Amino acid sequence: MFTVSAGWYDDFYSYKDYEGEAETVRGIVARLRPGAESLLDVACGTARHLEHFHEHFRCEGVDANPDMVEIARARLPDVAISVGDMAKLDLGRSFDVVTCLFGSIGYMATTDRLVRAVAAMRRHLSPGGVLVVEPWVLPEDWYDPGSNIVNHHDDGERAFVRVISSRRKGSLSHLQIHYAIAERGAIDTGDEHHVLGLFSKDDYLDATRAAGLTPEWIDGGLIGRGLVAAGAPR
Repeated sequence: MFTVSAGWYDDFYSYKDYEGEAETVRGIVARLRPGAESLLDVACGTARHLEHFHEHFRCEGVDANPDMVEIARARLPDVAISVGDMAKLDLGRSFDVVTCLFGSIGYMATTDRLVRAVAAMRRHLSPGGVLVVEPWVLPEDWYDPGSNIVNHHDDGERAFVRVISSRRKGSLSHLQIHYAIAERGAIDTGDEHHVLGLFSKDDYLDATRAAGLTPEWIDGGLIGRGLVAAGAPR
């Protein structure tokens, strides 16, 4: 995944409204689980959502990338953030809310791992708790044969360029990513290959039902991809 770019991640997503998205999730939680006090953010990345959740909930985070976790811990030193695979998650405690945002669930790639990940997150929900999952791109929303995207960011000291070329192979989306970072007369480059599953709306809903949750699909969601909010029985 972000084996090369963890340290640059926040620069490329400096435009993202993490605070507004966290507030939207908080509104969903207030509707489905009034009085929720604790939250686990799965695939928390560099803790940009967590820093806003932390203002309202007792929080923890987990991410599969150790470099991301290091950045997240520096951002929120008083929050427990650990390294872990969401499909094998076993923290030994439960939360009123579990979130998995920004399409990170797509990295499960197969429906088997999707089901396992949702089941693992469900095991961390307290009675009446709420799971909120933001999907990766739905199959019908994928533009064949793929896209080529160039992103640029300049913070005054460093210039960042990211080139993404994407394609679809069956039920998988492949993103080939090249980075170039210019700073103080030097250029650093790197490449990553990301593979994410193109799960359908039914795949997400079926996975939550299989975990014993009652899901609803929220059109639009945080950035137009929709959102799954699923409640656990009390």
